[in-house]
Amino acid sequence: MVILHYYKDFSYDEIAYIMQTKRNTIEVRLCRARKKLRQMFEQNQEVEKCSPAGK
Repeated sequence: MVILHYYKDFSYDEIAYIMQTKRNTIEVRLCRARKKLRQMFEQNQEVEKCSPAGK
C-alpha cells in the first residue's frame, strides 16, 4: 500500500479499489504505516547517535 501510494502515485481511491476496501480504511492504514516508519527511523537515529565512531 505504501509503495502504491508513494512510489506508484496511486490515489487512495485507486488503492481502495485494488484492495477491495473502503477509502477510509486505506487512509487509516497509511497513517499507521507512516507512524510505524517514523518510529523505526527515530529509533535508528538514536542508535546511531550512541554508537562509537568507526563502528
